[in-house]
Amino acid sequence: LLENAVPCHGKLLEGVRAVAVGSSHAVFLKEDGTAVCTGQNSWGQFGINSWLTPERPTLMLSPNGSTLRGIRHVAATHLFTAVVLQDGRAFGTGSFSVLVHQQSGNGASAGLEQLAPTLNVQTLALGRRHAVFLTAHGRAFTQGENGGGQLGVNSTTSFAEPQLVMAGVQAVAAGDEHTLFL
Repeated sequence: LLENAVPCHGKLLEGVRAVAVGSSHAVFLKEDGTAVCTGQNSWGQFGINSWLTPERPTLMLSPNGSTLRGIRHVAATHLFTAVVLQDGRAFGTGSFSVLVHQQSGNGASAGLEQLAPTLNVQTLALGRRHAVFLTAHGRAFTQGENGGGQLGVNSTTSFAEPQLVMAGVQAVAAGDEHTLFL
């Protein structure tokens, strides 16, 4: 069962307070507000401005190439990673074309791009091809592909921009093609 397991250890993984996993990568949120990624990066899901997979766990980078700091939440799905910063901005990277507007030829972004720029995001959840944003005021927004009605907007129309779904929300969660609001 563990024949393909690769141990993750070392100084970069000390002080981890949360973890999120995608299909073949993991992102660890550290107590110092940085994020470390490990696994496969073939779609740019590490946010390191490259599609190459590093040999060791790697710190997520800001768009200017320095270590990204001030992260309060991490999320991951299939081939995509998203973070929420202390100031309420959300960023994403990887293969999630309906959320990432500036893409390479393979439909992915290797560096962080801002998500839902008009929202003050408290936390977020990721489905396979959709995202759910929860604001500090308890308003839930969804964005992305909607073939199964997972956006909760009373249609199956997909949206490239966040859509307000409901207010008075305390928490959000997402699966491949469904969304939950508490």
